[in-house]
Amino acid sequence: MGNKQNSDRKNIEIICTQIILAKTDGQYTAVEASIIESFQLLRGEMKNPETMERIIQDLKSGIKGVPSIIYCMLWRGGYDGDGERNQVQEEALKTFCLLLKKNHDFIKLFFDQDLGGIINKLALCNEPNLRHSAVKIMSFLTKFPEYKKDLEVYNPLYTLNSVLVSSLSSVKPKSRILALKGIKSLAYDYKSKFVANGIIGTLLTMLNESIVPKELKIAIDCISRSADEPSVGKNLLEEHFTDLIDKFLSHDDIKICSSTASCIQALCKFEKGRESINFLSLKKLHKLCERGNLDAMLAAKSAMLSLCLNEAKLEYFKKKGWVKEIVKTFSEISNKASRERVIGIIYQLSIECLKYTLYDLYEAITKPLIELIQDEDDEIQSMSLSSLVNLCARLDLQACYYQEGASNIIISLFNIFDDFKKKLNCMIIISMLSITNKELLYDEYYIDFFLSKVDRKDYISDEGKESGDVNKLEIVEEMVKLARLTCIAFPGEEVQSKMKDKLKFVYSQCRSPSIKVRCRAVGSLSALCLREPIRETLYKSGFFDEMMLMLRDKQDEVKAIACRAITNILYSPNNLIIWFKFDSSYVVDASNVHILSGSVQNTGLKKSTGLYADWGKEFKKSEVIKIQGLGILPNWTVSLWFRCPMGDAVKVLIQGKSGTGAIIAANKEYFYTVDQKNGIEVPLWFGLDRLKKGWHHLAVVYSQEVMSGFVNNTSNRTSKKIFLQESFKYFCNSKKGKQPFGAICDFRIYNYDMSNTEIKELSVYNENMIYGHPDKYCEYVNTVDIPTILIQLTRDERDVVKIVALEALSFMASKASCRANMLRNSIIPVLIDSIRNVNPYIRQYAAKCLVNLG
Repeated sequence: MGNKQNSDRKNIEIICTQIILAKTDGQYTAVEASIIESFQLLRGEMKNPETMERIIQDLKSGIKGVPSIIYCMLWRGGYDGDGERNQVQEEALKTFCLLLKKNHDFIKLFFDQDLGGIINKLALCNEPNLRHSAVKIMSFLTKFPEYKKDLEVYNPLYTLNSVLVSSLSSVKPKSRILALKGIKSLAYDYKSKFVANGIIGTLLTMLNESIVPKELKIAIDCISRSADEPSVGKNLLEEHFTDLIDKFLSHDDIKICSSTASCIQALCKFEKGRESINFLSLKKLHKLCERGNLDAMLAAKSAMLSLCLNEAKLEYFKKKGWVKEIVKTFSEISNKASRERVIGIIYQLSIECLKYTLYDLYEAITKPLIELIQDEDDEIQSMSLSSLVNLCARLDLQACYYQEGASNIIISLFNIFDDFKKKLNCMIIISMLSITNKELLYDEYYIDFFLSKVDRKDYISDEGKESGDVNKLEIVEEMVKLARLTCIAFPGEEVQSKMKDKLKFVYSQCRSPSIKVRCRAVGSLSALCLREPIRETLYKSGFFDEMMLMLRDKQDEVKAIACRAITNILYSPNNLIIWFKFDSSYVVDASNVHILSGSVQNTGLKKSTGLYADWGKEFKKSEVIKIQGLGILPNWTVSLWFRCPMGDAVKVLIQGKSGTGAIIAANKEYFYTVDQKNGIEVPLWFGLDRLKKGWHHLAVVYSQEVMSGFVNNTSNRTSKKIFLQESFKYFCNSKKGKQPFGAICDFRIYNYDMSNTEIKELSVYNENMIYGHPDKYCEYVNTVDIPTILIQLTRDERDVVKIVALEALSFMASKASCRANMLRNSIIPVLIDSIRNVNPYIRQYAAKCLVNLG
């Protein structure tokens, strides 16, 4: 043991002594052999772990060893480029490189002694051995992000790129590999500088010219790590990188294929990147999934998942029957590496979630994401929470997370977390979920949680507030606001009785600098819009003026929720599920709940013979309204105005899906129904032939299997128990179109049994078209410029914003005054363009809007 210890110390002493001699008499050549041998022996000793540890300690504690090694790295002024080999310098570099690898404390010494300049100079020289040692050190140092700023001073990208573009005679093949590895290590932090430093050009040249698999693999890895940087992605597309993709997806080396798939995934961050991938590449990606290599399969599926954001690519996958297989990737999270890959994809998809509808794809994320937010790995969990924060801005996805129990899980995590940033993300998620999931507003666990979080003291004590950091206090303030805004949407007399005062707070938070607070504030208004007693208060408090500002918000999620709030307040109240006004060129359901199965033209009545500024339609043979999917209603109320005389023939008002019998019909003398159990005709109201000429009101109520008829608020028949087993389907005529009902106006169906008082109110004709009808709030949108703004939003790049804007416009189109305003704002070209959109939801609402405009 003692001999070994003396041996390694002796080698260090020899190096130090020989350097002193060389400095004294200038005889460098005479001592070089001894120094070279000592370095070689020292490295030999360092192969033994015990000896290595002792050498490192000796070098750290001594005052000669390390300076001597550094001096030798500059032996005789360093390599001068004359071609003469400087072997002392080579051996010193090799030894120092080994020390760096074995003990990272020497990295700090490297930067403290400003050795980067020496290494840079040697890495750029023409002597292959020196160059290799220098590149080895430079490449090694790129692995340590904590020294990023220190290394940046020496412009490592330029140095490493210079190695790659040098002639093959001046660079060892291993040096090229090391340079590529260094660039790969720097890719995540330095990718924004790749184009300016010529890195991308060099990598593309290598991909076109190199035949070395290892070089190709690392070069493609460098691109996959940097292609999501805008400047890099743009450069790659301009240089036709995608032309090389097919070549490398079919490479014999499976690792190269896998890396190429990762490049595609990175490029898919950009719309142009997704568009640039050809269909042959899609086939090769799918084939890569079948090659039996797990990493390659995951990389290929990940790329295909990212490509699903392109409608054309998604349609191609659907035609090929690959979608289920691709989406299954989200569930392949058995190990940490796969979970990291999957959450990376989910996070990217979450960033784009407002731009593309792709409901099926986003729905497939739900279960895996719920699992990942509970992951033990802190980084995976943090990314999962951030992803869910983004996804909760999608109103149509909120139900998916609610059904998977996300609210209770997130509340539990909130209570566990000490990290206030994670707590804030939890608060954002659970507060946003109740914007569309009304069930949560009645959930005691949910209510109790938020009621316990409306005070700052619930998060931090007064002492903590005084001594706490500013960031934590700001987070607490945001959480308090989110909790209060969520509580405002809760039902109950206390909330409603104090709504005026609370609305001031909600409106103030609509202007909050926090995006999520603004979203929650508008979401609370959206929830309140569905409550009939509060609607009038909202209108009088300036709701539409506030929404006009929110529709102009810079954030897409705020605009989307504002569109939904407008849709909600325009929604016909009091459970109105069908409303045929007969006030336009074509019959539409003005309740905005259903779309007719086939168009029915509204020829209208003779001038001045209709109601409400000539509403009404005279049904003739072959004219029948058909609506699919109504379902069987346990209780309902039908209300309409009809004109007498009606004639002697049988007239069908409502018929079930079988197209036989009648749920409501009339003959010369009375209104009647047909019991669907025994086929018996049951009268509902007698005296049709005795009614005066003109308009009369009919109401039919079905409550707990008992049906009652009222004409002009009078009933002259005892209510009868009637068995109905069919849903409503045909209206104002029989299925075959041979029993038209006649002249009719303001036909409504409510999905509950009205009281006698409500029927009385309906039977009183009210010419005030604003206050006398369910869609009175539609009239208010004309007092501000909302239709114009919504039409502008239909030109938005974000599909989700387009959809909710078109949905709101389709609701407005059921009101005559709104139709006029929309037509003045040139909505028709917008709708025609939307009808051609590849997105089915955009087409659906554009079609509904066109129908309602008709």
